[in-house]
Amino acid sequence: VTTIDGDIDVAIDGDIGGDGTADVTQDVGGSSRVMNVAGGSFDLTGLIITGGAVETVGHCAGIGVTAGGALALDTVRSQDNAAGVAGDFSSFGGGAAILDGSSLVARDAAFTGNAASCGGGGLYVSDSAASLVNAAFSGNVASDEYGGAIWAESGTLDLVNATVHGNTAG
Repeated sequence: VTTIDGDIDVAIDGDIGGDGTADVTQDVGGSSRVMNVAGGSFDLTGLIITGGAVETVGHCAGIGVTAGGALALDTVRSQDNAAGVAGDFSSFGGGAAILDGSSLVARDAAFTGNAASCGGGGLYVSDSAASLVNAAFSGNVASDEYGGAIWAESGTLDLVNATVHGNTAG
C-alpha cells in the first residue's frame, strides 16, 4: 500500500509513452488498500489502480483521500477494488473514498468493476469535495442501497461530461 501522510507534495506520471493512456499498473493483489493520501497533495497521471481489498469495516479499497488531503487524477483508472465483505453493510468507496475535508479533482478518469458492501461502489464522498470531468462509472456495485456508482453523502460533487452506466445497488 502506498501511504502519503503529512504536508508534502507528490506527483507520479505513469503515462510513459506520453500518449494519454495509462501505462503503469499498481496492483496489490487483494492484500490491502492500494493507496491512501492523508494530508498533503498528490497528483496521479496515467495509472491503473487495481486489486485493492479492505475486508474489515472501513472505507476505500482503491484510493483513499483523508485528513484534508488533495488528490488530482489525470487519465487514471480505478478498477476491480472491493471494500467490505458480504453481509457487512458498513464499508464505502470500492474505487475511491474522499473523506474528512479532502478534495478530488479528476480528468479522464474511469471507475469500473469496483464494489462496496454499503455504498459508493465506484466513489464515496463524505464531508469533502469532488470534481470530475470526462469521467466514466461502469460495472460498480454497492451491496446496500447507497449508490452503485457514486454516493455523495455530504460535501460537494461536480460531474461534467460523465458517463454512468451499468452500476447496481441494493
